[in-house]
Amino acid sequence: MEKKIRSKFIFVSSSAVLLMIVVIVGLIIGIAYFTTYSRIFSEIDFIHENGDQIPNYEKGNGAKYENIKITPESEYELRYFTIEIDEDNYISEINLSNVAAVSENEASDIAAKVLNKRSKKGSIEKGSCLYVYKINKKDEGTVIIFLDSTRIFEGLWEIVSMALKIGALSFLFFVLLISLLSRRAVKSTVRNIEAQNEFITNAGHELKTPLAIISANAEVLEIMNGKNEWTDSIVNQVKRMSGLINDLIFLAKMNEKTDVVLSDVDFSKITDDIAGSFKTVIEQQKKQFEYDIKENVVIKGEEKLLSELVSILVDNAVKYCDEGGMIRVELKSKSRDAGARLVVSNSYASGADVDYSRFFDRFYREDTSHNSKKKGYGIGLSMAEGIVGLLKGKISVTYSNGEIRFVVVI
Repeated sequence: MEKKIRSKFIFVSSSAVLLMIVVIVGLIIGIAYFTTYSRIFSEIDFIHENGDQIPNYEKGNGAKYENIKITPESEYELRYFTIEIDEDNYISEINLSNVAAVSENEASDIAAKVLNKRSKKGSIEKGSCLYVYKINKKDEGTVIIFLDSTRIFEGLWEIVSMALKIGALSFLFFVLLISLLSRRAVKSTVRNIEAQNEFITNAGHELKTPLAIISANAEVLEIMNGKNEWTDSIVNQVKRMSGLINDLIFLAKMNEKTDVVLSDVDFSKITDDIAGSFKTVIEQQKKQFEYDIKENVVIKGEEKLLSELVSILVDNAVKYCDEGGMIRVELKSKSRDAGARLVVSNSYASGADVDYSRFFDRFYREDTSHNSKKKGYGIGLSMAEGIVGLLKGKISVTYSNGEIRFVVVI
């Protein structure tokens, strides 16, 4: 039990930490990208507003333009070239005075590629260089400014790489820390659950003795005075209490199990036997019963647990099926190799507004009336979920077209 709770604690805590790290790293990378492109396009806009060139500032003087600072060295630091396009979409002028890695022919090819993209801004690679471009309007035609952003993007990649590495290392560190502290974190929870299960088991066994005495006294009264409605009521309530106690003890013991020894079990035979045992009860209630059980469905499981599972689901279907409604039990192989899919369904006309997410809660009953004619205490489906969990399967409930369906995949 402790191992299972620790695993859940580690998984949930690690997922929360991972989500937080992903958000933080994502924000860092997003801000880095936004800042980088904002700076580059600000530099391009500055060049364009100054006649597609950088003013020659005197030494010691500079200028502030939006979010960038232009210094006397900017004239030599910023490497760019411009291409002017006339109104007929032909290249009218190429200025390569501020770049050394591009020839006129290469510049023409790059301009053609940019114009084919039909995007006013973007980036394009040429050899080992990366140029960010922006198309600006002029009095006659347009001008495309290409700014060499290779070094800027190298810095951006370093930031991204570092953020990812720090995020991964942080996640590994927190997972290790959570794993080391998980035993202490769940210790009190495990102790409380164990104490609760022990109390249920001990109290259940203690309650069996007075119930046995009450049942024996009722039998004596029937022998002495004959059967009557009072003795029948006593016997029926003793049976109900005995059934509840047995279910609680079974549930407590099942929660204490950390592992189940699984072996090959003929699930078809188990399902057929259990479903068949309900046939008489269903016919007496004038309800319809269909079952389609594929032969030789063999799975890894435990016979007692599988029998209890099928019995719980079919019994639940019988209890909540509409008058004259249909109950179906279907079993087939999950795949060609192994596994099984069990479906137990029943007619349930009033089930459209039911909260099915709570069906597996312990002691939950959809009909909360104290005068309900449906016998039970609402722990059967909780037991079914626990059994499926021990068998490493999944159970779900759905409702459509006036029918409720429980699907078990093992």
